[in-house]
Amino acid sequence: MISSKLQATSLAGLNFLLALTLILPSCGKKDDSGQEPGPGNWLQVKEGYYDFKKVYHGDKPSHSFWIQNQSGHKVRLKGYRNACSCASVSLSIRDAQGNRVQRELHDPPIQRQGSWLVTWLEPGEKLEVRVTVNTLLRSAVEHKEPGTTELHFEPDTEAGIVRLGYRFHIIPRVRILPTPSLDLGSLGKEQKVISPLELAPGEGIRPFKITKIEGVDAFMKLENIPAMEKNGFRYLIHFGPTHRAGSYQRVLSFHTDLDGYVAQVQVSANILPNLQFFPTRQLNFGRIPFSKEGETFITLIYNGLLEDPGLKILETRGRNRDGVDRSSLFHSRLEPAGDGRWILRILFKGGTRDRTIRGEVLLVSKDPDHQRFTVPFVLFNQEDR
Repeated sequence: MISSKLQATSLAGLNFLLALTLILPSCGKKDDSGQEPGPGNWLQVKEGYYDFKKVYHGDKPSHSFWIQNQSGHKVRLKGYRNACSCASVSLSIRDAQGNRVQRELHDPPIQRQGSWLVTWLEPGEKLEVRVTVNTLLRSAVEHKEPGTTELHFEPDTEAGIVRLGYRFHIIPRVRILPTPSLDLGSLGKEQKVISPLELAPGEGIRPFKITKIEGVDAFMKLENIPAMEKNGFRYLIHFGPTHRAGSYQRVLSFHTDLDGYVAQVQVSANILPNLQFFPTRQLNFGRIPFSKEGETFITLIYNGLLEDPGLKILETRGRNRDGVDRSSLFHSRLEPAGDGRWILRILFKGGTRDRTIRGEVLLVSKDPDHQRFTVPFVLFNQEDR
């Protein structure tokens, strides 16, 4: 005999696997004949596929699919999933005369009487599966995508799985050139960059007016210049300086007279500090034999406005674990590498039995953010036992 505790554990495991089946996307399950299961003879699908055709960005078209319970028995909807990044599904129930039926709808499904439940259909009732495509969930570029909605009914054999298909073709209402996601690249926090931007009517769209622009901040200015596209609006984006490093993101919203449509442009930039240290701001020797010489280096990258930041080494100092000065064992130097780069090298002369030495290279520059700064270093004796 199998214990009741083991039976409960097995049932919980099966229920968990079923929940994953209803929630996660799959490539379809096959029955013993090797065929993918479909709707059984208890269900009638009026239309299994719909082509939304061309839809303009900003529109939210919908279409209703209908599934009728043509049997004399109750049919349970166990779960459903929608495989499309910008479409949503809503469910409702109608009786045989087309009147709306008020009934519980569970999303996500709940467990009841040993199985999952979203809702159910009495004999003759119809399930309305309304698919809505929200084009605003995508950028305003031309995009084609197929979609599927899969519904799992019970009993498995008599009702089975219903797959509904659709496709749509999003076309921009306003063409945004060069792209709705404008990356200004990397620049120093004291630097400026200029980038073009143009908006023009999309395919089949009348000439429009821009009634308002939102999103311009203290770091950005838009300059109107002659358009290159027919009936277009062309700008030069003047960006910077920001005077602070970090990631920059901003949405420019262009309000139009096209039924209130708003064209949005995501502007981003990577704002760099005046001085960068690559790969890190530390000279790492790692573990080396202290009886021999050793060397390591990092690269300093200057992104500021000064033609010559005047980088200089003041001193190199180091101490062992006991605080004894070991500065005389080190020599550091700066080597120009071109294009605003310098190599900072530090040489360890060796000849000591210390276990660990820590220190720093002290530097100065003309840059106001780095008039005096240090680069630490550490090394461990590989010969220490």
